[in-house]
Amino acid sequence: MRRLIASLALVVLAAPAAIAEESFYQKHFAPPCYARSYDAAHLAAHPLQRVTYFYVTGGDFGEPDTGAFIVDFGFLVKNSPDVFYGSASCDSTMDAAQCWAEGDAGTFTLEASGDGLRVGVGDHLTLEGNASFSPDLGRGGDDKVIILHPESPLACIVQ
Repeated sequence: MRRLIASLALVVLAAPAAIAEESFYQKHFAPPCYARSYDAAHLAAHPLQRVTYFYVTGGDFGEPDTGAFIVDFGFLVKNSPDVFYGSASCDSTMDAAQCWAEGDAGTFTLEASGDGLRVGVGDHLTLEGNASFSPDLGRGGDDKVIILHPESPLACIVQ
């Protein structure tokens, strides 16, 4: 009987800790903006990279019980004045998220990387801008992994 009471007490004491554990979204979108701008030296060292600027910002928490949330994201590429931006629905575990860009525009993953986020571009990711479509970041370039850092919310207002 003492073991049963001790076991129940342990479960009751551990329950608030489990409930208080933060989701991927809560942990990583407290700074609401992650971005990176690549300078000329970096782009010269990576001539196949097309992305010159990339950002991700929290859109909507969505379904707290399921780990689903929405992000807004966008990027700039070499030789284009257009801003490519969209939204993505994401499903998360505690350590990462898989995201699907709206309109079948492609997929990417988000993972913690130090104090920032690692974006892993899927097999396909292309967005519509104001005047054109972006190149497909999933094919033919050096744009498959992008490391983002916490930034001011203003850094995610590129539109």
